[in-house]
Amino acid sequence: IDYSTNTYVNPYEYELRKKFLWDNFEVKDNCAYVLVNYAQLQNMDGTLSDVGGYSSSLIAIDNMHYSFSLVEYEIGKFSLSIRSKIGYSAIDTATELGGGGHLYAAGAKFECKDMDTACKKVLRLLKKDEKQN
Repeated sequence: IDYSTNTYVNPYEYELRKKFLWDNFEVKDNCAYVLVNYAQLQNMDGTLSDVGGYSSSLIAIDNMHYSFSLVEYEIGKFSLSIRSKIGYSAIDTATELGGGGHLYAAGAKFECKDMDTACKKVLRLLKKDEKQN
């Protein structure tokens, strides 16, 4: 039981989602990230809240300045969760995409034609923000 929400969390499903994260994350330029497209989300019988927090796990990887999870929760609609380490801002990228949050933890929901385009957009914004810091 997840006592914070009073709901039952199936341990098998939880472990499958955790395995998905560690089997599918990528690293580019001091940024660790995982992409979950709509079909993958449906196949794991997951919800946005089940996988949206992946960025919190990825930021713990050594030498990462940023981490993010990008989830396509409906076709063409994306949810972004960003984390950053001290000296780097997560909120700048989230704000540019219409979201908000805090300096080291932020997020946004935005529309894009496909996952590849959405990911490239996020990486480009993070690269820009990193140069400003």
